[in-house]
Amino acid sequence: MSDKKSEILKKRNEKYNDIRESLLSEGYKEEKAVISILKANVMAFVTAGPFIVLFIVLFVCLNPSEKTDWLDYFAFPDSFLIIAGIILSLPIHEFIHGLGWVLFCKRKWKSIEFGMMWSSLTPYCHCDEALSVKKYYVGLFLPFIILGIIPSIAAVFAGSVSLLVIGAFNILGAGGDLTIGCLIFKYLNKKSIVLDHPQECGCAVFSK
Repeated sequence: MSDKKSEILKKRNEKYNDIRESLLSEGYKEEKAVISILKANVMAFVTAGPFIVLFIVLFVCLNPSEKTDWLDYFAFPDSFLIIAGIILSLPIHEFIHGLGWVLFCKRKWKSIEFGMMWSSLTPYCHCDEALSVKKYYVGLFLPFIILGIIPSIAAVFAGSVSLLVIGAFNILGAGGDLTIGCLIFKYLNKKSIVLDHPQECGCAVFSK
């Protein structure tokens, strides 16, 4: 790890620990909601899979064809467009996370950090301010809605296979976010505080 990356990670951990210690001293109890990259990828099929199946079924039902095999819908006639859309959606996904969280951050974009976990080739967005569960949900689920749900709905009504595949990819790509959302759902209507974890995939929830 380079000195620059080490310094960034050190500052991120220090900021996290300062807020964590402050909350614990105020009587909050901590519960981590973190998962490994491997588990996030596996759970993506559990949390995001049903949405993908739903949109495929809607697409086939609302776009009738004379073809005998419905799988012929997915002949990928616009493979270049699909590949380009998928590649571009990776950094945009993280930017949208930041866009959702920055709305509630006191320090705005200064509290948002983007980077890449090279060991798993996974881009990330980190927020170093503590947020309520509802506010954290906004940034957590915004990529799922903007890049996954909206394009998939548009694909169903437009009859676009390419757009459906891009939407499905982004729904699956948000599977880890959906999993984290499920882990902290029990705190939604409580006065709990969420702090994005500085190194792991997920967050810590502080409740009194």
